[in-house]
Amino acid sequence: MASFGANAAGTDLEVYLTGSVTESTCEPGLWVDGVEISNAVVNVDSVTKTEASNSSAEGAVGTAKQFFIAPSNNVSCTVPTSAQMLIQGDALVGLAKSSVLKNTAGNIDNMGMLLTHNGADVLINSINSFAGVDIDTATGAVQFEAQMYHTDTADVTDAGTVAAPVTFVVTYQ
Repeated sequence: MASFGANAAGTDLEVYLTGSVTESTCEPGLWVDGVEISNAVVNVDSVTKTEASNSSAEGAVGTAKQFFIAPSNNVSCTVPTSAQMLIQGDALVGLAKSSVLKNTAGNIDNMGMLLTHNGADVLINSINSFAGVDIDTATGAVQFEAQMYHTDTADVTDAGTVAAPVTFVVTYQ
């Protein structure tokens, strides 16, 4: 067994342990442009600083990039007819859209990433249920869109990156 040093400081460490019990042993995968992506990165189109400033208004900028969470090709399974997804991320509050993720891995303060499902807000840090028209019955795919989002009325003055990590904990039925 490893030996760990003692520390008298009284700090907290929050750890999330996740798993799921499913009716189908499908492993989720990320699909972009019809291809399963192994590096788990969805690249949205670049915009200029002027476009990002959104005429000094809060709101989505650039083109939304469509992607899918669907059963991976690496595991054979019965196509699910519904899915529950816990979508975890650092959500910004107080904006017109409730599903904007903070630009925690990028370097522009007043930009975030909007996450939607069929154009509608998703619940960040909550379970989202997808069934019927929300899930493709032939593939088990659930469609999402990612789009850059200007979070205030100040102009974007510097070029940089917008990157927002998000975790999908998927349970298929």
